[in-house]
Amino acid sequence: MELEKNIRCNVCGGSDIEFLPHSRIGRCKSCGALLTLPDFEDHEILSLLNQAYLQRTTYKFDEAIATYNYIIEKNPNEISAYEGLLLSKYGIVYEYDEEKKINVPTCRRYNPKNVLEDESYISYLSYCKSEEEKDVFRQQANQISYLQKEITNQLINEKDYDVFISFKAKDENGKTSRDAEIARELYDVLTDKGLKVFMSEVTLKNRISQEFEPIIFRALHSARYFILVGTNKENVDSNWVRNEWSRFIDRVKDPTDEVTIHSFICVYDDNMDPNLFPRINHKQIQCVDASDLSYKYNICDYICREVDASNKEKPVFAQKGSKQLLCKEEISMTRRKTKYISNNDPISPARKGKALAFIIPFIFIGFIIGALAITLGQFISVELTSIRTLLISLIIAFAILDAGLFTLFILTLMSDDYYLNISKEEVIHVSFGIFSNKMSFGNNLFYSGKNKVIEFNYQNKSYIIEIDDKNVSLSTIVE
Repeated sequence: MELEKNIRCNVCGGSDIEFLPHSRIGRCKSCGALLTLPDFEDHEILSLLNQAYLQRTTYKFDEAIATYNYIIEKNPNEISAYEGLLLSKYGIVYEYDEEKKINVPTCRRYNPKNVLEDESYISYLSYCKSEEEKDVFRQQANQISYLQKEITNQLINEKDYDVFISFKAKDENGKTSRDAEIARELYDVLTDKGLKVFMSEVTLKNRISQEFEPIIFRALHSARYFILVGTNKENVDSNWVRNEWSRFIDRVKDPTDEVTIHSFICVYDDNMDPNLFPRINHKQIQCVDASDLSYKYNICDYICREVDASNKEKPVFAQKGSKQLLCKEEISMTRRKTKYISNNDPISPARKGKALAFIIPFIFIGFIIGALAITLGQFISVELTSIRTLLISLIIAFAILDAGLFTLFILTLMSDDYYLNISKEEVIHVSFGIFSNKMSFGNNLFYSGKNKVIEFNYQNKSYIIEIDDKNVSLSTIVE
């Protein structure tokens, strides 16, 4: 059957497929992977599936996602489209492992959402007609989930960046491209100003390919400025470059992210029409002509000016704009129930003061209640109803107030207290209570609120705390 040759294996791309009897499952003769079979009667669906496969394997993930969604819109029962859609959303491309002699999934576009909870995966399972069909993709999904966890763990050790420079390193002859030369000029000028700049030729040097995505993901999602260097349309649309700028554009389009269209800068020369650069919400991105000898200094001055202004506005203790990925197994903050590492406990005065703030008013109000009760006893046998009623009302009011203070005191004792040892003599105290979370050093309260993510700087080091319903994580941000 001629149509059989048109079916591509999602793992290796092979088209020699063996059909398993009485099922919608086939086996690739090239790599041995199982795959779900599409509807052979619909030639348009077959063509679109192959088109989406080529888009995904050339890292045009946004285009592949659009194509798979179009297929699903036309035929919601096409389970192979859900499989391809999930692979595209998570940037999965299979590569041959020479050592293991198998095709293994590699991530080219990290997605922090758990793949096993993704709606595409759930839809895939719901449209399967048998457990055998479900098992076809379950194994792949579990591999992707494991890959996600590995990348998440690696992300902790990667640093943040101020600027991300995207460019095509080699020209069609395999030589250093003009784009790479421009990128290097920008990198040198920006780093001289103290900015942390991601440039693949420098940042990824001496790193193995499996480590690329965690570094790129951290850089793309921490950088406040993105510079796209393109001296021709082909370079701008090359696989890796498109992968990078499309992901930053997703950040620009996200209203909760701090970056804007002004964070995106395009650099071109005489061979490139600036109108060919990507647009954001139909708006032209700001472009700079590299033919101008002062172009790199103009870009540097612009970024430095904006970074300085932003840093001046940022308090010492501030809420992080976007949630950081932390490994729960590597918690650098511990709850201390034993003695301190030194006799000098800088938090004790604050803890004692917090307790006395409730205990002293509680005792004082108790004395008032007792005094009112004794006074009331003097009027028990006297027909002074108004005074007796007033005294009873005061006793009840003070008793309620005392009960409230006692309840707050108990709730305060129930709060979780953590201590970060900055040095042997210095401890930052973090209290997670029912009403608010607090962070203090000695008697100084630095933070109070219910934010889920807190970033703070202390003694030229950066720390970040993440709070969820069951876990608390504090990690040092590696500079």
